[in-house]
Amino acid sequence: MTRLAALASFEKALAGKKILVTGHTGFTGGWACRWLSEIGAIVAGFSLPPNTEPSLFKILGLAKAVPTAFGDISEYDALYNAVREFGPHLILHLAAQPLVRESYRDPVRTFHVNVQGTVHLLEVARHVKSVKAVLSVTTDKVYYNNESDDRLIPDFVRAMKNNASMMLRFPDATRPWQHVLALVQGHLMILAGLISDDSTRFARARNLGPLDNRPYSVRAFLEMMCKHWGSRPQLRYFENPLPESRALALDSSNARDLLGWRPVWDTERVIQETAKWYRDFYDDPSSAPGITLDQINSWRAALK
Repeated sequence: MTRLAALASFEKALAGKKILVTGHTGFTGGWACRWLSEIGAIVAGFSLPPNTEPSLFKILGLAKAVPTAFGDISEYDALYNAVREFGPHLILHLAAQPLVRESYRDPVRTFHVNVQGTVHLLEVARHVKSVKAVLSVTTDKVYYNNESDDRLIPDFVRAMKNNASMMLRFPDATRPWQHVLALVQGHLMILAGLISDDSTRFARARNLGPLDNRPYSVRAFLEMMCKHWGSRPQLRYFENPLPESRALALDSSNARDLLGWRPVWDTERVIQETAKWYRDFYDDPSSAPGITLDQINSWRAALK
């Protein structure tokens, strides 16, 4: 069987296409670049340098594997030059300031990056003739392999690794927990659809959230993580947490019914695979490229 024959239909549509990923030094961008490279897409990135340690960008070797222009999407000229030089067919726009507490600390910067930066990208795409479509993504509810502060799973892993306590903001808040690969799968399906003969079906806003309808609180999710990790950290609680919604949920029926998108792992499997990735990584940091690709291909195999 040839490599192309082994691809899913949306992967075949993207194989050989030039795809620019903004925010590729972040965690979703890192997984997206790795999946795209695996299926034969030609990938480049535009982003700020990674600001976490460790960073997925570095440990996956993406600094060498993905041609990169470091820059800020709020700076139009730098963005325009990078896009024009690469000449992408498609743009996956992930660059953003997604952290809730940071948005309270610096709302002007958050709006400048998230709103004006997106305007800049759309204007650039309008002037670079190679660009056929742009997919603009917004999310701050994926808690896997992002080493930023104020992320539940990375905070948990740091606490376990350093034998330290862990701070929780809203232990009884419910959130739409999901694996980053569920999102990447959806992003790639939509990108492929935007260059298909049925592009109008894909050119609209839609949610990509877990199809598990059970509401999992932060506390319940953390208990499941402790079970798969085999131990638990000491918990502490913020005395004056910033305002946040107590319950968040997403209706993803449109993506499921019209696009055929469906996550292949339930919440229990997501937590199991998350714990395994982190344990394997900290046992042997050099294993990161291999264990990441193993999880990507495990997910891809379940799609067939």
